[in-house]
Amino acid sequence: MRAVYLNQVDYILELIDGVSSQTRDEVRLFLGLVLVLIRDLILVRELGPEAPIVNVHEREALVKFVKNLPNPRLEQMVNLVEEAWYLITRNVNSKLVLTTLTAGLRASMKGDRALPLVTPLAEQLLSDLE
Repeated sequence: MRAVYLNQVDYILELIDGVSSQTRDEVRLFLGLVLVLIRDLILVRELGPEAPIVNVHEREALVKFVKNLPNPRLEQMVNLVEEAWYLITRNVNSKLVLTTLTAGLRASMKGDRALPLVTPLAEQLLSDLE
């Protein structure tokens, strides 16, 4: 998460290459782990530093995240990861999905509105006509 927030491109691209080279099931497993991490962030934000989290070894980092980023859109982050999960299930290129997901997560961490990972073609055509 820190690498995404700090936009450490080389590290992020290396991670994306590693994850996207795995099977679709393994990519979905990775996304599931990201969801658990975001769940823990939501718990720490809502219940405080002693929240019952899964990643207890990451408690200090999670507390720092919540403290240092006052307005992250955690629910939006969940929606983006769930959308990525769906796209991977639909056989969309995992490298493309993960790259786009990274941009959306970064915007969400900064409190900005993130665009959906995919815009349906019909919506794109209509917006171009306006």
